[in-house]
Amino acid sequence: MFTRWAQPLLTNLTFQYHLLELLWPEVEVNYTYWPNGANRGKNQVFITPGVVLGRIRLYGRLTLTVGTGYQFAVSDAHPQYENNWILSVAQIFERKTCLATSPLR
Repeated sequence: MFTRWAQPLLTNLTFQYHLLELLWPEVEVNYTYWPNGANRGKNQVFITPGVVLGRIRLYGRLTLTVGTGYQFAVSDAHPQYENNWILSVAQIFERKTCLATSPLR
């Protein structure tokens, strides 16, 4: 017998503030709703206060961004989990910016 997989609907909203040169404090809100599947009709809401440090120049155009936060459930429904630490690490290879001349000249 075929069981339909759950297809959750996700929404994510982040409020960030640029502080000093590399510091980005933030608060993130995540909402998930399951219209079908085993969790049909359930939803969950998480709030994640955190901080992002970046872009830290490593070498040439290579930069590093590191972020962390603590995610906790605020909904009454039975979420998939209660609390969670989040760690995000990204290496970014910045493209060169060039001043292009106008094609109309």
